[in-house]
Amino acid sequence: MLVQLRDVTSEKLNVQTIGRIKRNPNPRYPFNDDNIVFNYYIYSNNTFENMELVNW
Repeated sequence: MLVQLRDVTSEKLNVQTIGRIKRNPNPRYPFNDDNIVFNYYIYSNNTFENMELVNW
C-alpha cells in the first residue's frame, strides 16, 4: 500500500493517520503473514525531525 502523508501541523496527527491505515479493514479475513497487504510504503513532501515515522 502506498500512502502519502497529508500536510498537517502536528506529527502526532501523522502517526495517528498511519496507525489507522495499518489496521486491516477486515480483520476476519485470513491473510497470510507474508501477504502484500502488510507492506506499507509511506512518502511525504514534508520533512520530519523524527525519522521514526519513516521506519515505523
